[in-house]
Amino acid sequence: MKKNITIDQYKNLDDAYKYFNEKLFDNKLPECLITLHRKGKAGGYYWHEKYENRENTSQKVSELALNPDYFKEQSDLDILAILVHEMVHNQQAYFGDPPRKGYHNWEFANMMEDVGLMTSSTGLPGGKRVSQSMSHYIIEGGKFEKVATSFLLSGNKFYWNSIVESKEAKERKKTREKFCCPNCLQSAMAKKTAKLMCGVCEIHMIIESE
Repeated sequence: MKKNITIDQYKNLDDAYKYFNEKLFDNKLPECLITLHRKGKAGGYYWHEKYENRENTSQKVSELALNPDYFKEQSDLDILAILVHEMVHNQQAYFGDPPRKGYHNWEFANMMEDVGLMTSSTGLPGGKRVSQSMSHYIIEGGKFEKVATSFLLSGNKFYWNSIVESKEAKERKKTREKFCCPNCLQSAMAKKTAKLMCGVCEIHMIIESE
């Protein structure tokens, strides 16, 4: 029988969400609409009650997204850790006191530690535990590692990841650069070979990365 790739990919994520909801969150978390979405340098994101029922707008559901560009260099265990990271955002949204958008506070850090993940701004031991941008690492022997390992040993796995262009390939495609005035910091986009002058300071603008 021919497999349905779309169903397989999303069913794995849905099965994982339900499994971790039971094992780590006592089945308290409401369902999320799980998506795959490329968003900058983030491995995933949570967007609270982003969807509404078309026939009953009072019924809302949150979005939990994973970035498939991250799958390439990650193990299945790491992908599941990103999923649980976003599930903790769901937990805080409904049962805690979430901070401003994008910030990860001590309540979030403690919720993460409770399920076996340690917040870290670098993704490694020693990083900041609270900050605007936040990664994590898996606590050795913690709850997450134990239940996620059982999930994978039961035959669950991820079969697909997106093809990510190398930095060199992206540079070859790049046709425009951001120029900046070193004095007043005004900026403009132009071809790399352009010679731009700042109309305010009357000095040459330089490519921002230089």
